[in-house]
Amino acid sequence: MTQQILSFDEVVDTLCRPESYKTVFHPTGTNHFMPSVAVLEEIVSRLKAVLFPGYFGKSDISAATMRYQIGSSLDTVQHLLADQIARGGCFSGDSQLDCSNRAKEVVSKFLSCLPEIRALLATDVEAAPLKEIQLPKHRERPFFATQVLLLFAITVLPMPCINWKWT
Repeated sequence: MTQQILSFDEVVDTLCRPESYKTVFHPTGTNHFMPSVAVLEEIVSRLKAVLFPGYFGKSDISAATMRYQIGSSLDTVQHLLADQIARGGCFSGDSQLDCSNRAKEVVSKFLSCLPEIRALLATDVEAAPLKEIQLPKHRERPFFATQVLLLFAITVLPMPCINWKWT
């Protein structure tokens, strides 16, 4: 069986037929978009730079530029994260204003927890079991700690300052 070669327009037309995309496309209402994976990656990258300055983000950070760098990153995280959380809430059917207000509240609570999260991660980075793990030469302990411990700290550990209830 030989495959028919379609023109560019035929490919586009075929991919735009409702029967072609009905199982893989989720239509949304006006201004109700899904969260963006790329934006969430940027948020995580900036949070790693805040929690481990110098290891992630700008490597030339100093005590003199620390407040500016961390403040700038957190300002961006605050806006991006609130937008992504609101998108998730609105995508599930909540009203835009309600989503936006609740998202800002959740982000404020989360940002308030960052000093506690950093303190926890700092003690875990220095923990004896972590020192015994044989890491590949291209991986630094803070890199390893961030990948594992940040996820652990945010999702598993009981922290009084984090209340993830959306309602």
